[in-house]
Amino acid sequence: MRQLTLLFCCLFCTSLMQVALADNHNQLTPAANQHSEHNAQSTQGLTLSAQQIQQAGVQIEVLHYQRLPQYANAPGNVLADSNASSIVAPRIPAQVIKRLVNIGDHVNAQQALVILSSVAMAKAQSDFLVAAQEWQRLCKLNKQFVTALHLQTAKIKFEHAYAKLLAYGMTKPQVAQFLQKDDASKANGEFTLLAPRNGTILHANFTQGQMINTGQQLYKIVDESKIWVDAHITQAEAKHVKANDDALVIKDNKTLIGKILQKHHQIDTTTRTQIVRISLNNPDDTLHPGEFVTCKIIIGTSKPLLAIPNDSLIHNDQGQWILYSVKNNNAFVPNVIKRMATQDNMAIIQGLQPGTRIVTRGAFLVHAEFNKHRLSAHNH
Repeated sequence: MRQLTLLFCCLFCTSLMQVALADNHNQLTPAANQHSEHNAQSTQGLTLSAQQIQQAGVQIEVLHYQRLPQYANAPGNVLADSNASSIVAPRIPAQVIKRLVNIGDHVNAQQALVILSSVAMAKAQSDFLVAAQEWQRLCKLNKQFVTALHLQTAKIKFEHAYAKLLAYGMTKPQVAQFLQKDDASKANGEFTLLAPRNGTILHANFTQGQMINTGQQLYKIVDESKIWVDAHITQAEAKHVKANDDALVIKDNKTLIGKILQKHHQIDTTTRTQIVRISLNNPDDTLHPGEFVTCKIIIGTSKPLLAIPNDSLIHNDQGQWILYSVKNNNAFVPNVIKRMATQDNMAIIQGLQPGTRIVTRGAFLVHAEFNKHRLSAHNH
């Protein structure tokens, strides 16, 4: 009897435990199902509307094969563009009376640079005044008292004296002002040389009071908004260089784009290199004549590669490279890819098929929104 009682008690307790476990399972199942639903939702990616994509500045492109340029790296030296440079020199022997600008000054066209004095200019100025007065006197007389020959001779002398002043270095406005004063005391041989162009004074190798010979350089004015760079490359590389091809000039991590102007046909006997001249705009005054730079000159193209902008990639905490692809419903999905190499702000990748729509701009913003979306899904 005692054994039957114990058996009954054991069966009763077992039944109670099964009921309790069933109740607990029923309570936990909804939470587990809800967590599973959130996990499934997070793996589907982040969905954005067309308006959200536009407002965020996200750019989407189709991944495709492309050929990247192959460059020859070469040292280069910066030169003044001869087509944008001018030499200021007197046309007659003269003495420096006053220096008006110095090295490094920026000057504008027709700005006064230096005042000179010359014996030859003094004689030319006085001859001009005499010829001008004689021409004006004959023009005022009655034609009955002046023969045509005298009038023509006076006119020729005046024009000759006028042309001599221009040839000696005075400008037409200066001659006109000199004639207007009509003062013989002003025929002292002084004249002012003006800047022929806008630019910067690079050379000014003279002193006040110095005697200057005909054609001796006083100033060199260079418009540094345009500049030349001579790059030294090997003869084998030079064979692939063509005029008007793009070239990169790098200084202090700043890259300027120029055009190949010409190839020199003479080889440097010391370095056995060939000079390639690059012409480029220099609007921010980044380069200056005499500086050394690094040049990258196109000498060919690579085989077809999957290349994307470096900014398209996200480097996560696990050291992986993430590239976001975009499905037809504007769902942004992260993909782990391999970054094989980089070149000129482009990353060469593997891991996605050509034709895939990818994010090429705004990847950081998409990544931040994706993490926020995934965290929100887990918290629920």
